[in-house]
Amino acid sequence: RSQGSTYAVGMLFRAPAAIRHLPAVRRHCPQAKVVFSTIDLHLLRESRQAGTVPAPDACWNPLHRAELECIRGADKTIVISEAERHWLESAIPGLQLALVPLVRDLPAPSRVGFEDHAGIAFIGNFPHPPNVDAVRYFLDEIWPGSHRALPETVFYIVGCYLPGALIISADEGVVVLGYVEDLDAVFDALRLTVAPLRNGAAGGRVSPRRGAVRAARRGPPASVPALLPA
Repeated sequence: RSQGSTYAVGMLFRAPAAIRHLPAVRRHCPQAKVVFSTIDLHLLRESRQAGTVPAPDACWNPLHRAELECIRGADKTIVISEAERHWLESAIPGLQLALVPLVRDLPAPSRVGFEDHAGIAFIGNFPHPPNVDAVRYFLDEIWPGSHRALPETVFYIVGCYLPGALIISADEGVVVLGYVEDLDAVFDALRLTVAPLRNGAAGGRVSPRRGAVRAARRGPPASVPALLPA
C-alpha cells in the first residue's frame, strides 16, 4: 500500500489471482497499467470439458463472469493462442488483447538415434483436470488397440500428483513414472509423446502442449489433437 504509487505496471497471472487482486492493484496503484495474463481461459476450458463451446451471449457462471470482468478491467490482456483471441474478440468486441505464445528454452537435440528410441509417454501435471481426462481417454479408447497391435510397446505416464484411481487403472504395458527430475532423459528414450486432450483453452500446468514443443526439439515426435493451438 505504501509503495503503490511507485509502480508503473502491475501484472496478474491466471483468473483466480486476478479476480482476487485486481481491485487492490487499482486502488493502491492508480497510475499503474494493469496487464492480465490469462494462461488458460477457464471459460473455454470448462465449457469444452462439459462438451460445449460457449456462445458470446451465454449465461456464464460466477467464475467465468469474474474472469471476463478482469479482462474488461485490465489495460491489456495476454492470451497464448489465436483461438482464445478470436473467441474473446467475438464475445466482447473492443477488448485490449495481445497474443503472446508460450516461450520456452529449448534443449539441445538428442544424440540418441531414432532407432534406439522406444515407448510412448504422456507428460503433464495432474491437478489440471484436462490432463487426467486425457490419460483416462487414452487408456480406455486408444491404448488397448495400440497394445494389441504392438504388444512390446510401453506407455509411460509422467507427471506430479497422479490420482490414485488413475494409477490403479493402469493396464498391462503401462508404467506410471510420476514425477521425473530429468525430462531430457525421458525424451531420449521415447519413440513418441501423446497429448490426447479433449478439452482445454490453451495451456496447462506443465502442459502436454509445452511438453510436445520440448519433445519435438529433443527428438521424439508428438501426437496432438487439433484442439491444441499452435
